[in-house]
This record gives sequence, structure tokens and C-alpha cells, in this order.
Amino acid sequence: MVNRKHNKNECTGFSAASGRFASAIAAISVSVGGVAVAEENADDYASRAQEVTRYIVESYWDADSRLYSDEPAGETPAAVWPAGVMFSALVAATRHDRESFGPLMFAYFKGLDQHWDTKVPIPGYEPYPTQGGGNDKYYDDNAWLVISLVEAYEVTRNQAFLKRAKQALAFVMSGHDMQRGGGIWWHERHADGTKNTCVTAPASVGCLHVSKFSSKSDSRRLITFAEELVKWTQETLQLPSGLYADRIEVESGKIHEYPLTYNTALMIRAHIGLYRVTGEQWHRDEAIRLGEAAEAFVQNDTGAYRDEFKWSHLMLEADLALYRFTGDQRYYERAKAGADFYYKIWIQDRPNELIEQASIARSLWLMADMESQEFRDFWEKNETFRR
Repeated sequence: MVNRKHNKNECTGFSAASGRFASAIAAISVSVGGVAVAEENADDYASRAQEVTRYIVESYWDADSRLYSDEPAGETPAAVWPAGVMFSALVAATRHDRESFGPLMFAYFKGLDQHWDTKVPIPGYEPYPTQGGGNDKYYDDNAWLVISLVEAYEVTRNQAFLKRAKQALAFVMSGHDMQRGGGIWWHERHADGTKNTCVTAPASVGCLHVSKFSSKSDSRRLITFAEELVKWTQETLQLPSGLYADRIEVESGKIHEYPLTYNTALMIRAHIGLYRVTGEQWHRDEAIRLGEAAEAFVQNDTGAYRDEFKWSHLMLEADLALYRFTGDQRYYERAKAGADFYYKIWIQDRPNELIEQASIARSLWLMADMESQEFRDFWEKNETFRR
């Protein structure tokens, strides 16, 4: 169906002292049975998000390595793709409860340095902890982290997050060339020989977010690059339905058409961002058209998206972006249906993989954002760009 590779300091607002980490972890590592969340209260997303996040910390976090395992009490660190989703969940949690989750977010950020390869011309995140000098980096892994790192900066104003976001984006952009007219390779050694929507779409969104905190000249360059990526992806990988194919084989030109939710989701966010920065009406029209096309992903029996959580949670995030962008209640209701379904599944039969757990937690925190004017204001600022 789809190629996939993996089934030091002080932070503004909180101390990185080991004692503070220990107390923070102890504070949220409560027994799951002791976290009272009324299942009948379908709208109490903050409580649900805390419940899921606490369970993840209790079950997957290794304080010694400052990494999360891929399965409960596992000994193998999660690969950087699920790690990035977990980091995004902690960023969202920190927005709501800095005292409890902020130290964990920063500890994990520092733990992920074990993936950061500096012994290469252009540093980037390796899939697994490395001694450096590796050549196994995936451009999409790094692109996802760019977006979350900028969000972490916006929550904390700690320059370490913004610096790393810019470094990771430089690596992502290095994967661009003009074979097949443009696009970004999936893997730095061209493993699988493909260029993928799951790289170009988040890379374009990452460019827009980094552009907000760049010089005028760099900002213009990043926005232009985002426009080029969106144009290439649309011309190369968009299906007649409006949804997005997964990838193109560069040598043969073969398109792998199966559309995954997260590909269309990030293109929606890219178009929203480009409309906000350029004012070009076609970006607005296309974002809405894609939002309507995404109805094809919805399961009739559940109202949730068909894909696994690790892909579909990003469509939920795009729905909330569309809701804020258009005011159309349909998108909020679609996101709500997904979040309620995710939580129901989590209560009944918790998934084993970290990435599934983290996807649910992230989704619930995003729904909780919509219940507070403070966090709705956060997203208004987050989604405002300038040329």
C-alpha cells in the first residue's frame, strides 16, 4: 500500500535540573486507574488528553535515556518518525500545562540529540540514535520535526527550538533537485527511488512557519520555495479526485496512487498558509476544495477517517485549520467525530505502538485548544505569515 521505514541546558519558563525532571515526571506518572475522566463527557478534551499523555509517560518514557520506547516498557527507542509525533504531543500538552509537561518536552528535545547527526556536511535527524556520520536520514522525518519545533518555540520562546528547526529545514531543503521537475527525495541515499507528498507537503508548511522568524530576504526565499513545492506536488501527484497520491518513482515516472490522509492534510495546510501570505484566491479555493474532497476518507459507520491514527490524526489537524480559516462548522464536527472515535478506541483497546498513542494524545490536545480563547488566539498567531 505505501512505503514506510519504521512500522543540556535551561528552557525559558522552566528549569532543566534533574530534580525538577524527577518531580515533574512523578507528578504526571500517576496510575491510569487514578485518572478520573467521565466517559460520558464527550467534550472534556483536556481531561482526556491528560489521561492519554500521562499513560504514555508512565508506560513508554525512559528517564535514563530521555527517550520514549516504541512499545510499553520496551528497551528499543522509538524511531524518529514516531518520536516526532510524540514530541508534537508534548508541545501541545505544554501549551496547556507548562509546569507538568514543559520539563518533559525539553528533556525529550535534548534526548533526541542522540538522533542528531553533526558529522555530516548538512546535519539532520537519523531514524535511530547515532554516533554520527550516518547516511540513513529521511527527509520527511525531519520535515515533520521542523513544524513541531517551531510550535515549541512559539510556546516557550526558547531559541534552542527555533535554531534546531532552521537546521532541520536546511537538511530537508537539501533533498530537493530538478529530477522529474522538482520535489524532494524521500531518503538521502534515494532509497526506494521516490519523491513523496509526505515530504514536499510538510516541507512547504515548515518553510512557511520558519519564514515567520527569519530575515526578510530569507523569509521571501522560504515562501518562494514553499510555493514551488506546492506547485510541483500539485502538478505531479494530485489525483483527479483532488486527493494526493503517495509518491512518484523518479526513474520510471510511475505514480503510487493510493491516497493517504496525511498527504492531503498537509497540502490543505500549505494552501491555507500560502493564501494568508500571498492573498492569492486560488490557494483559498484549493484548500476548501481539498477539504471537501477529504470527505472520501470518512468511514460511514464511525464518522472517523479510515486510515490508522498515525496518518489520520494529521487530517484531523487540517480540519481544525480549515475550521479556523473558514468558520465552517462542518470541519470542526468532522474533527470532533475523529477525536471521539480515537478516544473510544483508546479506552477499549489501547494501541501498542508509541506513534498511535501519541497521535491520539496530539489530537485530543488540539481539540482542547478549541475550547479556550487563549489557545484559539495561539493558533491565530501560529497561522499568520508575512512575506
